[in-house]
Amino acid sequence: MRLAMLVALWCCVADAQTATRIEGLILDDATEAPLSKAVVLLDPGYAPGTAPYAAVTDLAGRFSIPDIRPSKYSIKVERGGYLPFPTGATIDIRAGQQPTSITLKLTKQGIIAGRLVNAAGLSSKPSPVRLWKVTFARGYRTAEILNPQSAEEDGSFMIGDLAPGRYYLEKPSASLAGAIELDVTAGITIRDVEIRSRPAARYRISGVARNPQPGSTMQGNKVWLETRTPFGSWVALERSARIHPDTGAFTFYSVPPGDYRLSSRTIIPIASSSRSYFAMQGVSVDKQSATGIPLEFTPMAVVTGTVSEDTRLAPRAKPIYVSLYLSASGSSWGVSTEVFPNKTFRLQVIPGQYRIFCGNGTENARRLKAILFKGRRMEVGSELNIPAEGGTLQLILGGPGPEIVGAVRDAAGRSVAGAKVVAWAEPNELETAVADGQGRFFISNAPYGQLHIAAWEFSGGERWMLPSLRTAILRFATKVPVGGSPRVTVELTAMPRTTVEAELAKLR
Repeated sequence: MRLAMLVALWCCVADAQTATRIEGLILDDATEAPLSKAVVLLDPGYAPGTAPYAAVTDLAGRFSIPDIRPSKYSIKVERGGYLPFPTGATIDIRAGQQPTSITLKLTKQGIIAGRLVNAAGLSSKPSPVRLWKVTFARGYRTAEILNPQSAEEDGSFMIGDLAPGRYYLEKPSASLAGAIELDVTAGITIRDVEIRSRPAARYRISGVARNPQPGSTMQGNKVWLETRTPFGSWVALERSARIHPDTGAFTFYSVPPGDYRLSSRTIIPIASSSRSYFAMQGVSVDKQSATGIPLEFTPMAVVTGTVSEDTRLAPRAKPIYVSLYLSASGSSWGVSTEVFPNKTFRLQVIPGQYRIFCGNGTENARRLKAILFKGRRMEVGSELNIPAEGGTLQLILGGPGPEIVGAVRDAAGRSVAGAKVVAWAEPNELETAVADGQGRFFISNAPYGQLHIAAWEFSGGERWMLPSLRTAILRFATKVPVGGSPRVTVELTAMPRTTVEAELAKLR
């Protein structure tokens, strides 16, 4: 198995006129311990007259590459047991510049290992083992299948090079709703996962998408297939079926039994403009194919608005992402746009309940502070009900969020030194702190709105990163409204370590 690469934190280039050299340090991301025997590679790609440079770190995790020719290089690092980084880091070497100093931190890989058995519990014949990674970006949740791996002759399998996150281990011939849900943290090995295979049963889903504007054609339109996760949320599969431009017919082949949802969007030209329509239809596949499914299009609501900033903030020119996603029934559907501050945006959405994301995604210097829909103020973090006629949306960004300070004590009132404090807002914002020797903690730049804050006796690792754990301990958390004051004080009672371990055991 090939194990690799890197998480690049920063690099700094000075302008003094000395010989060109790169030197640096390779560390473990979690422990910050130096990593020896890591291979550092500078790759110029196809730049003419250049060649790769390489070095190996010493026992102190340090490396040095001298006499580098001017060019733009990608930095790659390989070290057994650590993850590849999907985009890589680059560095531009100019003639006569001062030596460049870089620090790179590598994240340990996660591993899932287990056995594929048949209905009798015996080793199953070798077959592909498929793992899905669920991602969430700008209000849209989707499931992406990783490279399938084949089980060994004895049914055993091992999947490595896994980044922290939530995964679904698919059972052969079953829908994603029947998959095993696993949360992977850096360096963890999840062992003894058993998958029972069953005879393949594949069906088809077919139907007719009805044209919302008779006489026009739906040229190039597709129907997308969504399915449920084990916890009931909808995720979009990477599968689509073409809609026949004249008849509206579509078909999905080789669909395993399960609950699905069909969705499609079409744009119909009207005079000098156009109108968007959306269709969504649930369908269940059980012991036979689902045929003749009608897919009805309805007009989409239009939301127009602006993103403005608190007048006390220094103006910035970076674009802001505005994302809306359907919150009902765990929908995966969402829309997103990019807008500059004090400029307008326009979104077409399905009428319904939405959650709002607003930020540039690269810095914490801005927080969503206020929301006005049709002129009425809403609480940050609350759901937005968009009717069929749409409406105007005004989003106001404030500066860094308030501070949260307080103390953590146990049930007997004693200070809990080293307790992990986690503050999160639905659906996807998270801030953490560790209590000091007197049990005191401090969180800066907290999100505005309704927060959940919990604390427990910390036992190491990155378990606080598990979304499923935060859901499980929600009943133990303290609800805190954030936004009216620059500082919020909270007194917390720490959950015993045994309570957290019990919740984690349920998730496995």
